[in-house]
Amino acid sequence: NGVFTMQQRVIYEGVLNAQRVVYDMCGDGTSWVDCHQAAEGEILKALITAGIVLLPDDQTVEELVEMRLGAVFMPHGLGHFIGIDTHDVGGYLPGHPERIAKAGLKSLRTARVLRAGMTITVEPGCYFIPSL
Repeated sequence: NGVFTMQQRVIYEGVLNAQRVVYDMCGDGTSWVDCHQAAEGEILKALITAGIVLLPDDQTVEELVEMRLGAVFMPHGLGHFIGIDTHDVGGYLPGHPERIAKAGLKSLRTARVLRAGMTITVEPGCYFIPSL
């Protein structure tokens, strides 16, 4: 009906905040892996606010990201290069960081450090599956 419930609004704003945080991070010398994990952290904060994820008293959001909980809700990579093709190649080249075999991170199109002139999309998302 075009109207968010309070929970939907919190999640929508969490994904939007994830995108904004990554926009602020992007620049020459920034790790794309760090950007992805920052997006996961923002989404987890929203899920905690919405009461969907419980944050144990003895843990931080950053620890939940390290545990790869963010990958449950954002199982895809954060974005992709844009060049001659919409989904451009060049994410994993010799002499650059290799693919990380952890949940969520293994779906990244690159683990490279961003450089001036690179064009990459920032597409965080939050997904719910029936088993949740």
